[in-house]
Amino acid sequence: MNKSIKNKLISLFILTAFVPTLIIFVFNIYFGKRLLEDKIAEQTYQIAIEKASYVDAFIQKVFDQVESLSKNPTTIDFVVEKLKQDLSTIKEGNPDLLYIYIGTDDNQMFIYPRVNLPKDYKPTLRPWYQEALASPGKTIVTSPYQDATDGTWIVTAVKQINLNNGKKAVIGADIKLQTLIDKITATQVGKTGYAALSLANGQIIAHPNKDMLLVNIAEKYDFGKEVVSSKNGNTKYELNNEKKIMGFASSKLTGWIVMATIPEKEYSEKFTRLLLNSLLFLILITIIASIIGFVLSNKIANPLI
Repeated sequence: MNKSIKNKLISLFILTAFVPTLIIFVFNIYFGKRLLEDKIAEQTYQIAIEKASYVDAFIQKVFDQVESLSKNPTTIDFVVEKLKQDLSTIKEGNPDLLYIYIGTDDNQMFIYPRVNLPKDYKPTLRPWYQEALASPGKTIVTSPYQDATDGTWIVTAVKQINLNNGKKAVIGADIKLQTLIDKITATQVGKTGYAALSLANGQIIAHPNKDMLLVNIAEKYDFGKEVVSSKNGNTKYELNNEKKIMGFASSKLTGWIVMATIPEKEYSEKFTRLLLNSLLFLILITIIASIIGFVLSNKIANPLI
């Protein structure tokens, strides 16, 4: 009889400790990975938002300089010598500027640093001039293009203005994107993840893997179509036999898309550690419950001992 009681008590203690722990273990199996993936998705999305804000701040700095120049009385009155000084001051104060200039509707052109333009050069025929005319009074940014000499990426911030002499003019500022690109590609996402930057249409212009440069992800990959169509959010995808989670966000000023990616193997390792810890905890609880049950059952079954 005592032996039967002992066995029942030991079993009761084991079940009392084991069952709740087992439920937690099962919960971790079924829901732990999902919760971890949700956390990774939020992390990558927040990084993408942060870098998209950096893109906007980078471009906004030049926008502010163009806006300031456009409202300067010297510019509106077209005082040439003073205007040249202002162009120089702005350029020297921003190392990310390649050139800053102003072109008029009678094809006068003033640029700093000075370059030898072709004799038949007409600013009114240039795409930057025409894009500005299409958005009168607004500062806009052109689509990125690669410099013909060294292949670096450039955009131009432009604004059309009306001069006091009755003429129209366009202010332009060529922006070197290398600082921005370096900032994006140097971003660490988790331990092994990375960040990338694409144009609004999905063409990659910044990526730690050089083979991805100029690839249009919207044309080549299903996940790229989702990124370009959604502009902001998260997605799970597979590329080169590697599963990944990506958070992505778009720049408000340019529409460019920043992507922050973490490989599945990185967060799978965390999930594996979580399960291993849970299993060890389950085993430990079972052993402790067995010992406690054995000791207490002895006292109950043999009260005189």
